[in-house]
Amino acid sequence: MSKVKTATDLLFVIEDFRTHAKKMRWDDPEVALGNCDTAASSFTNFASNARVRTKTYDLSDELDIAALAVLLGMEQETLKERIAEAEVEGPGCNFHQVSVVTLDDGSEVTIDWTARQFAPTLPFPIILLKEKP
Repeated sequence: MSKVKTATDLLFVIEDFRTHAKKMRWDDPEVALGNCDTAASSFTNFASNARVRTKTYDLSDELDIAALAVLLGMEQETLKERIAEAEVEGPGCNFHQVSVVTLDDGSEVTIDWTARQFAPTLPFPIILLKEKP
C-alpha cells in the first residue's frame, strides 16, 4: 500500500479497515464499550503507511469531556450522563481513545471506531477533519 498523503487516501484505508472493525463488532454499542484502546491500536497497526497517533481523552477531566463532546456532536451533559451509565453497566473505564492521522498538508483527521458506546445512532466510524489553519 502506498503512503497515505491525502484525505482521499485515508478514506480508502478507513473503508478497508471498516470490514475488520465490523467483524470485531465495534459498531455494536455494547461491544464498543471498553474497546476503544483495542480499536485505536488495531487501526494504528493496520494503517502503518499513515502518520497515526492515538489520542486519549480523560473521562474525569472537564476539558477532555468537552472536547470529546464536540467530536461526537453531543451536548456535554448528555455525554456525562452516558459516561455515568457506562460506569453502572460494567467495569469502569476512565479514558476514551481515538486515532488521529496527520496528512501531508498538515490537516488532522480524527477517527473514532467505538463512539457508539456513547450513543447507538452515531456514525460508524466518526470521522472529523480539522484542516490546517
